[in-house]
Amino acid sequence: MFYRYTIIMLYYLRVWVAHASYHGTEALTYSHTEPLAPGIVVLVPLRKILVKAIVYEETVKPSFTARAIAEIKTVQPLPKYNLELLSWLMSYYPAPGGVIASLFIPSDLLKGTNSFQAIETADT
Repeated sequence: MFYRYTIIMLYYLRVWVAHASYHGTEALTYSHTEPLAPGIVVLVPLRKILVKAIVYEETVKPSFTARAIAEIKTVQPLPKYNLELLSWLMSYYPAPGGVIASLFIPSDLLKGTNSFQAIETADT
């Protein structure tokens, strides 16, 4: 009897969450089944909502269980100089990280959409 196993390799990515409810100053770690280039805009779960985020860098597996990236929103990454400016702004200004990161989300992703989506859970 043969068993077929599927091995799913997870990539761990640090992302800048681009939502006003995120007040942290550090990139958060999420997982995905494919490697993503820095600058790709994605949807990630933050508490009970899905919010836009910008992939910052690949990282090592964290000591905690990382939540999965829900959706890829762009194929073309943001330019490298935009990511460098975003990183500098995050370190220089004492503003919530989510507000600063939201300035770098392309405007066509903001048109006609809510800034967040509710996540359906079994307990709600």
